[in-house]
Amino acid sequence: MLENMKVDKKSRDGVLYLILLNDIGEAVITSDYTEQALTETINHFLE
Repeated sequence: MLENMKVDKKSRDGVLYLILLNDIGEAVITSDYTEQALTETINHFLE
């Protein structure tokens, strides 16, 4: 799944930018995460 996400429109030069919400109407765009943390988070929600 992570490899597919890396070719998404939110990816640039192989870096996936996540769009996260701090609050309603307050979005943050970030690439400040480890691949391991992202993988663990995705797997947690897929269980």
